[in-house]
Amino acid sequence: TQTGDPLDSAYDPNHEVFRDKEHFHFVFYKGHEIIGILHVQFFNEKVCAIISMAIDAPYQNQGYGTHLLQLIEKWIHDQGRMGIQVHSDSKAVNFYKKSDYVVNFRLLPANECMLSKWLS
Repeated sequence: TQTGDPLDSAYDPNHEVFRDKEHFHFVFYKGHEIIGILHVQFFNEKVCAIISMAIDAPYQNQGYGTHLLQLIEKWIHDQGRMGIQVHSDSKAVNFYKKSDYVVNFRLLPANECMLSKWLS
């Protein structure tokens, strides 16, 4: 599952988001192989956003994205955050809806959505 189109920019390990204490980057492995990534940003004491999430194409539609989302939701909850926001393109909306995310609004004509979920 990918929440947006891949960027055409090169990876920059010195980019400011890697130094910002409110940004967290996760790598998802299967054995020794990287199959996914996830980037979370904390907005305040209660709310955060999944900035990007992607599972490598050969591993999509096999439950890995759902598993990664469940793991990150638990971690977010353990950090004391209760709300999660996701800005998603239309192709990934059903993926999030299956995990109880709610569409807050659609952005037209870009065919994108803002979704959210409150953790209990």
